[in-house]
Amino acid sequence: MKRATPSTEVIRLEAAAWLAQLETGEMDSADLAALREWMGRSHRHVAEIRSIAELSASMNVMNDFAGPLEEAAATFEPVLRKRRGRMLYPALGLAMLFVAVLVLFTQFNEGEPERSLVTRVGEYAEHELADGSHVALNTDSRLEISFTPQVREITLLRGEALFTVAKDPDRPFVVNAGSRRITAVGTAFVVRLVDEDVEVSVTEGMVAVSSMTIRAAEVGPAVESAAPIQLQEKQTLKLPVNETETAPQPDIRPISDSGLRHKLAWREGLLYFYRSPLTEVVSEVSRHTGMRISILDPELQQREFDGLFRVGETELLLEALSIHGDIQMTRVGTDTVMLSRAVDTPE
Repeated sequence: MKRATPSTEVIRLEAAAWLAQLETGEMDSADLAALREWMGRSHRHVAEIRSIAELSASMNVMNDFAGPLEEAAATFEPVLRKRRGRMLYPALGLAMLFVAVLVLFTQFNEGEPERSLVTRVGEYAEHELADGSHVALNTDSRLEISFTPQVREITLLRGEALFTVAKDPDRPFVVNAGSRRITAVGTAFVVRLVDEDVEVSVTEGMVAVSSMTIRAAEVGPAVESAAPIQLQEKQTLKLPVNETETAPQPDIRPISDSGLRHKLAWREGLLYFYRSPLTEVVSEVSRHTGMRISILDPELQQREFDGLFRVGETELLLEALSIHGDIQMTRVGTDTVMLSRAVDTPE
């Protein structure tokens, strides 16, 4: 049975509980390993613990609130006990009090109710956000919006989105994708989260791309692991979803006006390929149509392919692939295709 996705409220409780335990300084190596595992399950976990950490830094709880807060902590404690595993020590009363404060504070301090935007396979959508910004969602994409008076924060869970950001210097616009954090003030940029990579392309203005990583208890929770990468207009950057100790130097590449138009061809319902590896072509067609296409011969994977197709014209695209002299297409059912090298038959 597929495991249910935790709600935002549950993730917030778990993040607050982890932060409370970090605040005590009483975490052994097993606790840190469990925390790293929890952080690695989803970038939503990273985003939430960072958000609560920033909030806790500015909070000052008055002693007069201790009684009501202890009652609130008792209310939340069974939920935490059910889900936490090794998360908390049995006598962590102060930490539970801290959890209740954070949860109650965030409930009454949010500037806009959190909501999700979703597109199905083959669907595209555009939305105006509460601050006047616009987001265009590509096929099979999902994001969550959480605006507060301090920050406009979006978490891209999958897929691709183009953001056109309304200027507001006092309230940064942040997009989280994996452990990557893209920050802008007033600009337009594309974030693509597919498989194990995050790709950021700037169409206007500038963004800062940073990475969040967990730190030991004596230092503190999630922080930026290195100086942000400044990405200028008409530049693109691809990074692994999550930061690694052996991460290569960022490969920032220029992108032309025509390259940007081609990258955003999906807004017009088009798929554009220019010197694209066959693996990329197959991935894009599958993402936009739901069709499963497998490349059986490894030698074909990096074969370059050019073409412009309207989404849904899958048959034309497959026909274009098949006219490559040594590519053979084999259908398995109505939505599965296998590509292999054609075998020369003797005359």
